[in-house]
Amino acid sequence: LEHSDDNQEALDYLAHISWQVGHLPFARSIDAMPAGKRTLDLRGFRNELFVNSSYDWVEDRPDWYHAGFSYTRHIRPDLNGGISFHHYRRNDMDDQEIGLHLAYRWNMRLSLELQSLFATERNFLAIQKHRPTLMLSLPTFTVLGFGMRWDEYESGWGNVARLSLKQYYRIFYGEYTLLTGTDNFDQSVTTHIGRIGFEKDEKLFCHIGYSYGDETLDEFGSSVFSDQLVESLFFNIRYFASSSWGIVLAGGPEYRDDQLFRTTAALSLFLRF
Repeated sequence: LEHSDDNQEALDYLAHISWQVGHLPFARSIDAMPAGKRTLDLRGFRNELFVNSSYDWVEDRPDWYHAGFSYTRHIRPDLNGGISFHHYRRNDMDDQEIGLHLAYRWNMRLSLELQSLFATERNFLAIQKHRPTLMLSLPTFTVLGFGMRWDEYESGWGNVARLSLKQYYRIFYGEYTLLTGTDNFDQSVTTHIGRIGFEKDEKLFCHIGYSYGDETLDEFGSSVFSDQLVESLFFNIRYFASSSWGIVLAGGPEYRDDQLFRTTAALSLFLRF
């Protein structure tokens, strides 16, 4: 670097390579020099858009429906942010949710993410939700996640810690997540989530999973809650038809106290531009 400070071409090359190989603090220091803006052309697609919908066949009440979108802007290789909007219909009531998210990668090992969601009608959704997460990647192809889930309802706040462990092996991976804390009724909740999947040729991504827990479910805002054993089977398939678009299929059944409660089917369109 000391021999390149008067050579803009060399500085551009150093910044580009540093971003690619993960020397992010060094890359940021080069980009802070005069005549910067060296990261803008590093990523081929700077925008991502998910348009998604889901339908739930519920056994003992009117079916549920959801539709919305999420947009992400890759500001630079270590920073992205976005917005989302979703409409939900449950039990003949409607709610909307507006979201903001921001992700920052300090280096190849450490990244931070924050997601905040705000309801508009507040019929059954939380007034606000916040999801800070810290991700640590280890040389053994292991990713550790540490986070919180703070949800505010009229009846109070739910405070749940999130711990996750993800292990890669060639194209396969396995993941375990533990959610534990107190809900907005000050009752203890714990959920275990496991999934296995694979990623092939950066075109096909697939996983199946199972969740098990005694999470207290808030179905009608702060008015009614049910303390039940909740079990879910779910799958997710993402396929990239080209480098710029793909589709996502997801869904599965949910059981409460060993009785089928609902079956979910979801479809999403994924665009990059």
